This record gives sequence, C-alpha cells and structure tokens, in this order.
Amino acid sequence: MPDFLELAKNGSTNAIEVLMNKSFGSQGVVVHIASVGSTMKVTLKTPSEPGPDKNLAGRVNAGLRKIRPKGFDKAFIAAKTMKLDKTIWSVQLGLKPTEDSPQSVSPPPPAQPSNNWAAGKSKASSKRRNRILG
Repeated sequence: MPDFLELAKNGSTNAIEVLMNKSFGSQGVVVHIASVGSTMKVTLKTPSEPGPDKNLAGRVNAGLRKIRPKGFDKAFIAAKTMKLDKTIWSVQLGLKPTEDSPQSVSPPPPAQPSNNWAAGKSKASSKRRNRILG
C-alpha cells in the first residue's frame, strides 16, 4: 500500500485527495483536487443542501499547512452540492509561510486576577491593616 502522507508531502494531488476523502467521508463530503500551476484547487461536495459547512475550510487549511505539499503556494477551496454545480462559498488561502511573519519572542504577561472577589479582598485587607496600625 502506498504511503499517501509521503506522496502528499511531495505534492501528489491524488494522494491529498485520498487523505481528505478519508477524513471528510464520514460527514458525507466528497473531495476533488486539481492543480493549476502552483495553486491547488480543492472542491468539497455534499449530496444535499445547504452544502459543505464553511468550517471545513479551516480544517482543509490546517491539513494542508501540516502536510506542506511541495509545489503549491496557494489553495482555492470551493464548496458545492452534488445536485447543483454552483459554488456556494469559496476561500483562497496562502500555503507558504512568509519570512516576515511576526514571531513571538517575549513571554506573555503574567495573568491578572479576573476574580473581583480577590481584588475586593485585597482592598479590604489594606483598610483593616490601616485601622489596626493607625
């Protein structure tokens, strides 16, 4: 059996299509993949209305970014129903990370107490201390 993941990483649209159909098949979504130059065209089809959920675009994006298929700079994702060959929604995504994308170099600021009770308690404690000391 071929290693579809390795083939997908090498840019095989057939392997990517097999992996996506395996992933989305249980939801009734059929995936077709084609390439036009360095753009991957991903078509998601469902048998009924209202068509594929738009959240699938995020899953496709996450999968493609994880695989990072060679030879592709962009992905164009279109959703259709099998009955109508009309695009319901579409998204274009970049697949290559940019060199000037911001990188986080500092740790996040310390967490602040979000609990009003804790903030109120510290004020009450300082008032009590002032009365005792003063």
